Amino acid sequence: MSNLTPTSRPPIDWAFLRRRLFSFLLDWMIWGYIAYGVMYLLNKYWWTVPLERFYTTLTLPSWGWPLAVLGTLEMAVLCRNLGRSLGLRAFGLEVWGGSGNPPRRGQRWLRILGWHLSVLPLGLGVWLSPQRPLHDRLAGTVVQMAPPPHEAKRRR
Repeated sequence: MSNLTPTSRPPIDWAFLRRRLFSFLLDWMIWGYIAYGVMYLLNKYWWTVPLERFYTTLTLPSWGWPLAVLGTLEMAVLCRNLGRSLGLRAFGLEVWGGSGNPPRRGQRWLRILGWHLSVLPLGLGVWLSPQRPLHDRLAGTVVQMAPPPHEAKRRR
């Protein structure tokens, strides 16, 4: 006999959620370093040629920092949902469609839009159901551990 009632939820797998969170943070960090590298290269090579002494060191205005943070966040979300990102690979995770196949293009875009709905109200869509957040339920996708390489070849 199971002690689960129809209204109870299965226990939360905190180790899996930690992998999922750290894979997202890794993707976001990678895009942050790419943005930093672009700013560095622009500052080092583009702004060194004084055009009538108008340009100085490249700096972001006060509104530029939130824009840079949100831009790298969006790139991480797009990268994770449109393909298998470096963060997902590093932590051995994959996004799958509901039937065990790779997600279709429509599911991927719905997952991106659903992610914004999940995170916008203080992340409630993620924290109310951490095992399968709102964006996964809306798109009909699931994040799972990637199969070992020899099984992955047979699956495709």
